[in-house]
Amino acid sequence: MVFFILGVVLSFAIGFFIGLTICNKLFVKFTMAFASSLLFLQFSYSLQFLIFLLFVIILTNASVVDFKTRIIPFSNSIALVVLGLLTSPLNSYLGQNYLERFANSIYGLFCGGSVLFILGYIGKLLYKKEVMGGGDIKIMFGIGAFIGATKVVFVIFLSTLFATIAGAILMLFYGKISLKSYIPFCPFLSLSSFVSLFVKTTSFFV
Repeated sequence: MVFFILGVVLSFAIGFFIGLTICNKLFVKFTMAFASSLLFLQFSYSLQFLIFLLFVIILTNASVVDFKTRIIPFSNSIALVVLGLLTSPLNSYLGQNYLERFANSIYGLFCGGSVLFILGYIGKLLYKKEVMGGGDIKIMFGIGAFIGATKVVFVIFLSTLFATIAGAILMLFYGKISLKSYIPFCPFLSLSSFVSLFVKTTSFFV
């Protein structure tokens, strides 16, 4: 129990320090600290904890940059794809054995980017403007590589729901946006991806 408590405290401190390297804002530092602690509570001393901590670090950085500049670094998307595929045989959330995990990572990669691309194309036809940035689509390829095909749909649905709620709240209480205003989508993808790590889903192959 003592070692577990020490692990929680250490993971909080590590997360806080990582948040500091990403952005000097207190919100980002504490968000990263709590995210790291929750990951430890879920996965304890395991390789899975390290894999998903790396996943969250990259997503947090991408979200901060997207919020500030409306641009998602291409390097973050590439890092997610490469690391997601490389760690997939060790990622027990992707399946029962090494081959199944790697295959699910590849399926997740293509499903993630493809579904978001199709939704963006439909949105463009409906609203006569870009509703989904290319950076969002690229980052979703990487997210899919980490979480697999079955969780991709969950993440896209949940992130859309979060973005809709956030947009509605801003319009209702602050009146700062219109239906055609830009809302950074990467933070919602990141939040939904983090939530998906705590949600059990059936294997893509079952």
